[in-house]
Amino acid sequence: MKKAFNVNLAAMDNAQVAKLIDAAEQELQTRKEKQLELARLKVKEIARDLGVSVEELAGVKSGDRPKRRPAAIKYRHPNNPELVWSGRGRMANWLKEELAAGKSLDDFLVQGAE
Repeated sequence: MKKAFNVNLAAMDNAQVAKLIDAAEQELQTRKEKQLELARLKVKEIARDLGVSVEELAGVKSGDRPKRRPAAIKYRHPNNPELVWSGRGRMANWLKEELAAGKSLDDFLVQGAE
């Protein structure tokens, strides 16, 4: 059985109360982390006993992520229509080369993609 813990907060100055609060919050966080780890171990054990993965136990299927639509083409090379860039992610190498040669990004903008 745990011993009762009595603290006379009125006898403490503000710094001591703040230090006590910090220590209590840290103790709570440590306890939560231990409880979470124990819960994870229990779930893994249950899944192992059933012969399934934790994901299967939780009802998560691989590939359950929402599908992203491909980004619309925003820039196209005028002489080679296969060279395109959506404007997302790293800039296409062909476009970098064209910009380095002095062309403007607007030169490659697809109509209606503004």
